[in-house]
Amino acid sequence: MDLIIWSSAAVAARAAEEMPGDPRAQGFFSRIGTVHEMRHAEVLHTA
Repeated sequence: MDLIIWSSAAVAARAAEEMPGDPRAQGFFSRIGTVHEMRHAEVLHTA
C-alpha cells in the first residue's frame, strides 16, 4: 500500500493530471503494477 498526503485536493488533482506525462516521473510510473483500488480521503487528524 502506498499513501501520499497532498497539501490540498486541488494539488492532488493537478498532480494526477500532470505527473503521468512528466518524463521525470516515468521511472516511478513504470514500477506500478495493477491498481486494484484508488481512493481520496480527507485527513482528519495527525499526530
